Amino acid sequence: MGYYRSLSCILTFLWVSGAVVCLFLGIGLRYGMYAWRSHRFMPGEEVILLTGGNQGIFCEKVMLESSGYLTAKHLRIRDWQAFKSPETRIEHFDVALAYKYYDFKKYRLYSREWLDIRVCSERGTMLYTASTQQAFVKLKSDLELGNPCAVDPSSSDPVCGKTVHAYTIPAAPKPCNWLARGQDFNQAMDQMGWRRATFAAADATDVFVVVSSNSLDNRGKNLLEIQSHKLTYMGGTTDIISECLQQQHCMFALDFGSDQAVVLQVGSVTEEPTYPVEIWTICVARDWFFVLLFCIIPVVVLSVVSFFIARRHTATHRLSYAQPTRVGEPLLPFKVSR
Repeated sequence: MGYYRSLSCILTFLWVSGAVVCLFLGIGLRYGMYAWRSHRFMPGEEVILLTGGNQGIFCEKVMLESSGYLTAKHLRIRDWQAFKSPETRIEHFDVALAYKYYDFKKYRLYSREWLDIRVCSERGTMLYTASTQQAFVKLKSDLELGNPCAVDPSSSDPVCGKTVHAYTIPAAPKPCNWLARGQDFNQAMDQMGWRRATFAAADATDVFVVVSSNSLDNRGKNLLEIQSHKLTYMGGTTDIISECLQQQHCMFALDFGSDQAVVLQVGSVTEEPTYPVEIWTICVARDWFFVLLFCIIPVVVLSVVSFFIARRHTATHRLSYAQPTRVGEPLLPFKVSR
């Protein structure tokens, strides 16, 4: 009787412990990790929310709620190395400085993005890059006072050469014309008077490209060509499964186990990045997988373990019951049937 009671206690402890562990793990993972989460991003920023095939195993769908408009895409990835790739945009500006001291263009850059700035001026001009709003405000004030940053500033200057850089653009030897597509720029520098400056962002920042004249009589052409090299998740070798364009509510159904990603672009690249956009995300769990992982599989495993425990326990009990009497111990009496 004691044998069966001992075996019953072992199996009961095993099953109760397994049930408690699976219950707490399942509930904790289901309602802890898969809850609404809040994020804050600046307008124009591109963000990757989830990647890889493992996300689709546990998540059936992902839902987005935003305080502003966003563009989100569900992508199937064919080449992870080229997933985030540079995208080049070329813009042309004919800057008129006949009746004003300066003109400017503003860009929003993120880490490892850069600008290739090309200028041709028939009367000569100055080019400045300011990497913060405060530096741009100070630069405007200095330009109006006629005391802007020099090309070779002092190393002790807290602004010039650090958040503001100056470049001298000499007068072109001939009338300025736009560069032809694919034209060699070194040749354009030697023969047409074009000049170049670059700006690379280490972190997210606003960049102000300022073209300034030393007099109000600058009636010549001032051509400004800016190539912005933006790192984007939206391009590259990907297949778009579904997308949500300029919405505040988005939902994507995820594939089970395939290489995929959900990325979003907050706001618009032309939107003034003054206030961050708050975005709430939730990954809706794949319930049947949780039932399989925390219910069916544990039951099968516990059943197999219980079978081997009971089998070994029974074999041990039978062996001890059938143990022969040791030498010197009295034999049990028995009757001989007639």
